[in-house]
Amino acid sequence: MIFISNDFAKQLFSTFVFRVINMSKLNFHNIKIYTAITMFILFWIMTFAYVLPVNIFKQKTPKIAWCYNQIWGQKWSFFTQPNLYNERLFFVLKKSETTQVTDSIDVLNELWKDKRTNIPFNTKEDILNHIMYWQIDALKETIDTSKKITKTNNTSMSNIENFGKLMLQKKGYKIDDSTQFKMMLYADYINGFGINKKNKKCVLEFETSYKPFK
Repeated sequence: MIFISNDFAKQLFSTFVFRVINMSKLNFHNIKIYTAITMFILFWIMTFAYVLPVNIFKQKTPKIAWCYNQIWGQKWSFFTQPNLYNERLFFVLKKSETTQVTDSIDVLNELWKDKRTNIPFNTKEDILNHIMYWQIDALKETIDTSKKITKTNNTSMSNIENFGKLMLQKKGYKIDDSTQFKMMLYADYINGFGINKKNKKCVLEFETSYKPFK
């Protein structure tokens, strides 16, 4: 029969407990690391899925879609390159019987001012802002190398003209049968991203001929 002294038993037990505690600490540390990595990967997978044009979350659970906006406020533009320039759309006015310019207004800048003024109740201005840039992008696809519009029957052109007319009237510009206008779209380059604004300021993207408002 083997006899074990009390001191040896205590030492053996304390060694066993010490090893168990160290292993649990090690395992808990590993669990924290693996959990953090998993959560990080899962967050970006769900972020990518959320900002896709076909939003699966909103389609499957439309009633609680507002909850997702609290976590994923970013849009698809979150992954895109920052804009290199701002669009500036001028409406230049003159009377039909003269060649002298009477007024000019950057309608996109005026819309931006309205959007900023009406924060946080600027949903209307925000929607108009998106619509206008969609229309401008569609219009730019019809521009030739001479910076002229190649398509005369252009829906985007009509929408932009109507928006410009409404913006001019809203700002107090007088428009009558003798008023003519032309549109001039500029790319106003932003400093940074390897662009020297001294060498590249506002670049004309296209302009129209003078014509009366409809």
